[in-house]
Amino acid sequence: MRPLKRVFKHRLKLPSTTPDNTIHNDIFPSINDLQALQITSHLPIYNYILNCPHLTHIARQLIINSQLDLWLPWWPTLQQLTSINQKNYLPFTTFTKGLIRFAQMGFTFTPTFDTVIRGGTKPIVEAIPFDRHTLKSWKNRLIMFEDQLINPDGIYVKEWKDINVNPYDRSEKIPGRQHSWYQRYIDIKTIGLNKNLITPISINRCHLPSHIPPKISSSYHHYPKNEWSSHWHAPSSQTLFGKTIEQRNDPFSFSMTYIEHWINNPPPSFTRFGTPKKYPPILTTCTGCSLHTPYYRDLRPKCVIMAPTLHLHRIYTRHKDYIHSHIPNIPYKKFVILTSPIQSLKVLTYNFYIHSTGLPSQVLLSRTSLTNDLVNNPHPNAASSFISKMLVGDVNTITRLSIISSSFMNRSEFTFFTDGSVLDIGTKSCKSGLGWLETSNTNNITSFCAKISHHASSTRAEIMAIFTALLTTPPNSQINIHTDSQCSISSFNRIMNPLTSLRWLHKIPNFLIWQAVKHTITSNNLTVHLHKVKAHSNNLFNDAADALAKEGSLLTSAIHLNFKNLPDNSAILTWNNIGPLERPARKWATDLFAAKAFNNLINSPNISSLLHKCVSINIDFNLTKHWLNYNPFPIATSSELSSYISYKIKSSISLLPTCDLLQRNLPSIYLKSPIPCPSCNSTLDSNDHILLCPAYSFHLINVITTHESILPQFLFDKQPIPNNIPLNTIKQWVSALPFFHNIHTSPLQDNLELILISHQYIPLSFDDHFKKKFSKKKHRLSHLLDFLHFLLSDIHKVTWLAHCDARIEWEKTLNITQKSKRSSAKRKSRDGVVSPRTGRPYLLIHLH
Repeated sequence: MRPLKRVFKHRLKLPSTTPDNTIHNDIFPSINDLQALQITSHLPIYNYILNCPHLTHIARQLIINSQLDLWLPWWPTLQQLTSINQKNYLPFTTFTKGLIRFAQMGFTFTPTFDTVIRGGTKPIVEAIPFDRHTLKSWKNRLIMFEDQLINPDGIYVKEWKDINVNPYDRSEKIPGRQHSWYQRYIDIKTIGLNKNLITPISINRCHLPSHIPPKISSSYHHYPKNEWSSHWHAPSSQTLFGKTIEQRNDPFSFSMTYIEHWINNPPPSFTRFGTPKKYPPILTTCTGCSLHTPYYRDLRPKCVIMAPTLHLHRIYTRHKDYIHSHIPNIPYKKFVILTSPIQSLKVLTYNFYIHSTGLPSQVLLSRTSLTNDLVNNPHPNAASSFISKMLVGDVNTITRLSIISSSFMNRSEFTFFTDGSVLDIGTKSCKSGLGWLETSNTNNITSFCAKISHHASSTRAEIMAIFTALLTTPPNSQINIHTDSQCSISSFNRIMNPLTSLRWLHKIPNFLIWQAVKHTITSNNLTVHLHKVKAHSNNLFNDAADALAKEGSLLTSAIHLNFKNLPDNSAILTWNNIGPLERPARKWATDLFAAKAFNNLINSPNISSLLHKCVSINIDFNLTKHWLNYNPFPIATSSELSSYISYKIKSSISLLPTCDLLQRNLPSIYLKSPIPCPSCNSTLDSNDHILLCPAYSFHLINVITTHESILPQFLFDKQPIPNNIPLNTIKQWVSALPFFHNIHTSPLQDNLELILISHQYIPLSFDDHFKKKFSKKKHRLSHLLDFLHFLLSDIHKVTWLAHCDARIEWEKTLNITQKSKRSSAKRKSRDGVVSPRTGRPYLLIHLH
């Protein structure tokens, strides 16, 4: 792209520092921005792929793959897509890269099917900072939720050995050392030795780890070493901990285990750790309690418990080195420190007990309550169900539509008068509504009105009126709809044409509503005919429908099309989270890039100061665009035309080569001190000073006065109807024009319209003045551009050309020539001088 921009600037004789928001802006002669062109061309292609009925399975797989690329359990929002740093992720698919590029311009696709992955509440990618190595580790272990790192109690973090398991075979560990992200999570999210969460999370559903009972030996008497376990004791409703003494394996019965009972008994010194939940999980021997089993032959253990081996859950203890380094000075002779918090083990053991015994996880409703629910909430009829499926929003309006649908159930012929209305369009208080009447029986006319929002237009309101009317009719009905919108009739005929492809459908405005209309007609086998009614022709029913539409626009709540229930659509294109995009995607994106380029232009430092100074004057940017692209020469391309357009562009963005810019760009051959204007020697030379220089004011006023006297005769001669407006009347109009009037009444620096015109921006007053003589836009534009050409050419001669002559004479006194300028530019280019604007090496070319 850079060579193309360099060639374009060279052709128009523009400096290499001309900003991109100028050469990619259609207000000037411009070239396409290839990145914008790529987005505007790919956006409709993505939209087609995701909504083509023949590609539904492929589209859904692409969506799921993109969601997994981002490692999110649900579809990403626009804010999430725009904040993605691709360096932190594994390589994306081309489809995902496109979604990210679209999101940067506000576009996103919303899936119409459920993409939510259940199993947790908070995505792991939002829990801690990560990089691609961390993400790869999460994917290998299928860790998508932070909940997967937390014990079922929601308070403590799991040990690494409980996390580092093969997701497809949980009995198998993944080889390798502990990953750094785990320790980073511990450092950020927890406090204390128990890995107590700083902010506990609520875990509604969790996947229990594999139940690991002690291994059953083949011998009748088995005495394991250092085997610890826990189990739930139902009679006392508590979790018991202990060390295995003996395992008895009778071949004709279940394996039973004798356990030395140990209890959690933290010493008083543990208060230094904070709350009891932060205490280290210490166990000491039980000195005897009611749970003791007296049938064990060894009298050394003071408290022995007997339990089925398969009901026990293996637990583990810390090494002595860990205890000495982290928890010194424990006042017990016999104790152990567990690897997991006591609270977590209690919750885990209880959950294992529930799952092993098959206790119900919820209380079922009684038969009577279920029967009452069915009586109080009967299943709605098919028509009402279809309405609630296709519409969302105001419940009262949808209920009203369902009631009307129920009253139409026994009929098969309908006549509707529909209309739509938009009030205060173009303002923040814009409102839109619809209304219709069913008039088959003039003695029993049914009416309906509603409010709608988004993309306010009378045509859209009219289509929604047709759609809501069709929703109320039963299957196999004959329907006649009378409307005053010829656009709706034409679009309807185009939609129902079987030769209309999906690509053509997406180019029709409001195509989502038209899809809903077509779906309603085909699903219910309706026969629909649309008839044109002349608007405001005193047709009683049409006027009544218009009144209903206006009434609907004043309602407080709106109804919307539920686009997720449209058939064959996998994802709907939206922009800036303001609802579905119902316009052609390419045209919308093109307009969006044009608006962005225009905003960047008027907010640039070169222009914003000028516009702020002249904020009280309305600028006709459409006319300004025509003027900046105006060609007074008989051929389309020439060196003279390039110079002509170059001057207008540089003048409009304040890049004319005045002494301040030359001093900045060529500091080696110009003075270091500020350079005054070479014509008046009183003010620093700059683009803003040229018009206001006292040396040119006399000649400038003469030029404007001359054109003030010439313009009336010019307008008189160009009138479409000869002598239609007297010459004296035209003279009065011209004299009253602010541009000419201010020349005689105020100094040049206060004539804001003159300042704007000298910078190639045309005030709105010029177009308003020419409208009085030329009603046709084509003639008005042609004559106005001719006048501006002659006026600004004369201003150019007495200001800029005179300034260039004075500057050249001043440069001769310093021995500055064109050759020395080129040599300095080449030398700086060879040395790799960095541009103060872009921070990149740039080429300096001679400024004309």
